[in-house]
Amino acid sequence: MIDPAAYDDAESLAYRASGSWTWRGLMSGSVLDYSNFPVRVRSIHDLKPLINAMDQMRYEHHLREIGGLREDDLVALSAVTKALARFFIHTFHDPNVIIPLGSLVSHLLVFRKISALPRRERMLEIGGGSGFLPLFTAKADGFGHRNQIEVTQSFYVLQSLLNSHLFGIRFSDRAVDAPPPAPIEALARSAGIITAGFEPTARLGFDVSPAMTQYPWWKVNEAFDPERPYDVAVSNANVYEMTLDAFILYFSNLSKCLAPEGVVLFQEVGATGRSQGVDRLAMLLDYGFRPLVNADRGTGERPLSCDNVVLVKDTHPHWNDTAQDFSTQHFPTDVPLVRAMFGLDRPAGSNLPRHDLLKRFVASFQAMGQG
Repeated sequence: MIDPAAYDDAESLAYRASGSWTWRGLMSGSVLDYSNFPVRVRSIHDLKPLINAMDQMRYEHHLREIGGLREDDLVALSAVTKALARFFIHTFHDPNVIIPLGSLVSHLLVFRKISALPRRERMLEIGGGSGFLPLFTAKADGFGHRNQIEVTQSFYVLQSLLNSHLFGIRFSDRAVDAPPPAPIEALARSAGIITAGFEPTARLGFDVSPAMTQYPWWKVNEAFDPERPYDVAVSNANVYEMTLDAFILYFSNLSKCLAPEGVVLFQEVGATGRSQGVDRLAMLLDYGFRPLVNADRGTGERPLSCDNVVLVKDTHPHWNDTAQDFSTQHFPTDVPLVRAMFGLDRPAGSNLPRHDLLKRFVASFQAMGQG
């Protein structure tokens, strides 16, 4: 488990070891640095406002896209909201839990889309924001190892705390690697030395297989290994918000580390404040990607709550169904994978107002405080 001070210490060591002041600026910046957003916090308790930082008042739009909430949606939302409530109370020692309904329903949309993919064993999430997607995938079928990349200190710490809560010892936080044994202990063990008054600390090494690994900005290269390709990669609302150099590093490497039938999903591309006059979507064509979906908000049989992009490479079975570029809208509703990802054939559910959804949660949470 990490806290802001531990992250800052690890970042300082990485910064000093890099030998280049430019690397930090290239990889760790985002559009959030130029706003009043709390990108750097001093205390775990400063993270509470980030729980509902990304709501953006789109609850009704999300419901419209998903076609209303069905019973399976309500069960899923109830489970993740209960998990989030337990995390909140345990972490902040505050029983007045913040419930970010809009953000949770937005992540339900992402979860439904990637759950429709035939293969989703290995997943990469770039910039997870408040970190809610693992709430849905932690116990879901079909998901194996998940990797996350996050460059913002406050979001990184919040995601790490939540991942630790969800995955326990199967969570690997690469910002705080385990230190080597103390030199005096290693020397005493290797030489068989027994020193008066000294008793070496007993250590047991465990072979833990992580289900979730989180990478800070100074270790992003470790997340890209062509020998371990990704079945799905998700990037939410940050394609235009990261630095151009970070964008180039992520997606040029991802083009080499995507499985033959792999899919990249952008649920919103984000504000263009750091675009530097560069069309980043067009750059993706140079990396071998094409859009199977390129749709603005309001597109489709069930109007989308925000712009969506689905990318594939020429090894994908639906390569011939892609658009040549990003110059026009492309939402091929005759492609079964598109219909499945966007739930076009799912029966409609209920358009529950926020208040009614909260009442349902309250009814299911009655006994949580005693268990």
